[in-house]
Amino acid sequence: MTIKYTLTREDYLQMQLFAASKSPRIIKSRNKSRWLLSIVYVALGIVLMINANDVFALTFILFGIGWYFYHPSMMRRRYKRHFEKYIDETLANRFDKTVELSFEEDFLMEKSPMGESKVNLSEVTAVFETNDYFYIEFSSGQYAIIPKDRIMNLPDFSNFIKEMTVKLSAPFREELDWKWK
Repeated sequence: MTIKYTLTREDYLQMQLFAASKSPRIIKSRNKSRWLLSIVYVALGIVLMINANDVFALTFILFGIGWYFYHPSMMRRRYKRHFEKYIDETLANRFDKTVELSFEEDFLMEKSPMGESKVNLSEVTAVFETNDYFYIEFSSGQYAIIPKDRIMNLPDFSNFIKEMTVKLSAPFREELDWKWK
C-alpha cells in the first residue's frame, strides 16, 4: 500500500509533543519538578511557622500549593515553545513537502524531497492512533507521521495498519482522546 501526503509545521509539532508525552524520562522530570518545589515551599512555610513568622509561613505554604496546581500548565507551554523552536531550527526544510510512504512486504519506504529511507517492518515497536494522526514508532525512537485528514481512504488504511500490527506482533494503541497536557 502506498500513500502520499504533505506534512506541515503543526504535524511535526504534534509528533514532538506526542513523543514527549510518552517519554518516561520527560514524564518523570515533570512530576519531579512539580512535587519537589511544592514540597520545598510547604516545608519552608512550616519551618517559618514554627519560628513564629506566620505571614511569611502562610505565603510559602500558599505558594507551594499554588505551584502544585499551576506547574502543569506552565510546563505544557514551556515544552510547546521548546519544540516549536526546535522544529523551526531543524525541520523547517521539511514543511509542506510531499511524502510518499510505501508499505512493502518486509519494509517501509519513505520518499520525500529530502531523500529516501527504508526501514524493516521488524523495527516497528508500536503504532498509535490519535484523533488526528497515526504514529508508527520504530526501535530507534523515531516516528513516521501519518495525518488522518490527508489519507484518501481512511477506513481501508486504518484496517491495513491494524492488520500490519497483528502480523508484526506490535501493539496498536488507540488514544483518540490524546491531547498535549
